[in-house]
Amino acid sequence: MTDRADLPSDYAQRWHDTRGYDATRELLRDAAHDMIRQRGLDELSMRGLAAHVGVSAMAAYRYFSGKDTLVEEVRRHVRRTFAARLTAAADTTTDPVERFRALCVTYLEYARANEQDYRLMFGADVPPPADVLEGGAREAPAWQALLRVIGDLPTPDRALGDVERAHLVWATLHGIVMLHLSQRLVFGLSIANLVEPSIDFLLRALMNSASWPDTEIR
Repeated sequence: MTDRADLPSDYAQRWHDTRGYDATRELLRDAAHDMIRQRGLDELSMRGLAAHVGVSAMAAYRYFSGKDTLVEEVRRHVRRTFAARLTAAADTTTDPVERFRALCVTYLEYARANEQDYRLMFGADVPPPADVLEGGAREAPAWQALLRVIGDLPTPDRALGDVERAHLVWATLHGIVMLHLSQRLVFGLSIANLVEPSIDFLLRALMNSASWPDTEIR
């Protein structure tokens, strides 16, 4: 008998109404994503997912071969959603500096509001996505969104290339987020305190790189 104690009513109804293989996979992906957000990745199991949706224990295996395959599908969905948020934020203005600012604010706010999603994408034990390894950076939608915004910023003489500048921005934002998630921001400033100062710092660095020395720092 299926355990329905924690069953959200919409999943039972969606299962009843859903038709087709792809639509059913999407339903199970959404249910798994919901479970990860509520309880964390370690608590997800195929049997638990089936109970969450209100179906037999083996039903989920008809659509996903196991937990690893299911989690990778959730990751793909989260990466697309994250990239869409970044792009939508940047597209609210045509001013290059404000586009950059909007993307960075959205990056940090998304991570604060969606901790489990961020860990799914960038946790220390998460391997690079297979499609990125096979197809290169063009298959990483959030990276592409960042590159487009970086490319729109004014470029001073002798500036770093867009890829170098994008890496510096990504490393800075990711570093702040991971310090926050690991509860290492303990010296008087929170992630909320760092949003605007970090973006101003990055903008000054990116747009004034003409003053950097030509010699390599070793």
